[in-house]
Amino acid sequence: MPCGVTKITMVHEDFQGEEATYQGLQSGGWMWILSNLKALLETGKPMPQGYSF
Repeated sequence: MPCGVTKITMVHEDFQGEEATYQGLQSGGWMWILSNLKALLETGKPMPQGYSF
């Protein structure tokens, strides 16, 4: 892998049906979590609270 590149693989499984956690992640939760992680890794600061897409 080239210098300065990070690869993250996330697997979220074993849901017991479409519970609240599953529904929340499917409706944009993962996008926010991964974007916040990216911002934290690049800048050292998380995205501001209340930020939405």
